[in-house]
Amino acid sequence: MRSVLGVFLASLALLFFGFLFWGLNPLPYQSWSKPTDEPGAMEALRKHFPERGTYFCPSFDADPKVTDEKFRKGPLAFVFLLTPQGRPVEDPRIMIQGYLLSLVGLSLITVQMRQVRTALPTYRSRVLFAAVSGVIASVMILIGDVVWWQMPLPWKLWQGLYHVLGWTISGAVLARFVEDK
Repeated sequence: MRSVLGVFLASLALLFFGFLFWGLNPLPYQSWSKPTDEPGAMEALRKHFPERGTYFCPSFDADPKVTDEKFRKGPLAFVFLLTPQGRPVEDPRIMIQGYLLSLVGLSLITVQMRQVRTALPTYRSRVLFAAVSGVIASVMILIGDVVWWQMPLPWKLWQGLYHVLGWTISGAVLARFVEDK
């Protein structure tokens, strides 16, 4: 029962940290590039990417020679169309979904902590376990995007910093609630 309370409190801590990191910190957004003609780019998105989804340009053709030619000519782009109709900047549904995601993820790390608790006898060892788990996940997933999909490194580094700090902070809360014995 202590672990359930820990998950709820760690999720709140993570939500608050996310607000500070993403909501009050302008630095991560400096890694984004801006289109030279934002209204024109938005209109092109509406026209050429009509529905929510992940697009890769150029698309992969059945003929590898055609695909190779398109790749060599460039440009290459991932386009994530979040919503064609728009939404408010501050959408409360996103906060609710984020909190629910935190509950699920932190429940899973709690299960891991409980399963290896004899190897994590101290508060410090449990926090370190969560932090290292965050580092591993960030490197494999976010740097994997840089390696495999050539996504720009600066944005992925900001995401990685957020995740490592978030895992550490939530791990510091969870570590108080995962019983030693």
